[in-house]
Amino acid sequence: MVPIKMAPPEIYESMSRGTIDGSLFPYVSVESYKLTPLIKYATFKANFGSIVAAYSISEKKWNTLSADTKEILLKAGDEATKAACINFDKQEAEAKARLAKSGVQFVEFDEAAQKVLQATYIEIADNWAQQLDARNRPGSEALKAFRDASAKALSK
Repeated sequence: MVPIKMAPPEIYESMSRGTIDGSLFPYVSVESYKLTPLIKYATFKANFGSIVAAYSISEKKWNTLSADTKEILLKAGDEATKAACINFDKQEAEAKARLAKSGVQFVEFDEAAQKVLQATYIEIADNWAQQLDARNRPGSEALKAFRDASAKALSK
């Protein structure tokens, strides 16, 4: 297997021609890019990532806002994020059911494979942080903050 980067709109043609054999997509993206007829297998309970949405404001603008406005925006951001995640999870479950109905077989990695994947995720994240650190960017600091926030969220 050789990983490549490819724009999502190019995947259908590449899969239909046999140029590529698969892709890392959320289930809803399989449907939106009309890949369902080309898919025979999909993974289940494996974290290969998903979509990213960012709500942002420049630090310069943020610093001009009142404390009350900042609090309102932070609260609204948290609420919007939670609602979006709940909605996405629902859409993913519905898309998974439709894929199964179309004949897609779902593969769940065994415990040994899950451990290999987890170690790989850690290695890739650490490498990313080190590359940023080498460019005088706070990669390790950002990664630690992300891991701490993730652990906190998962413990709830």
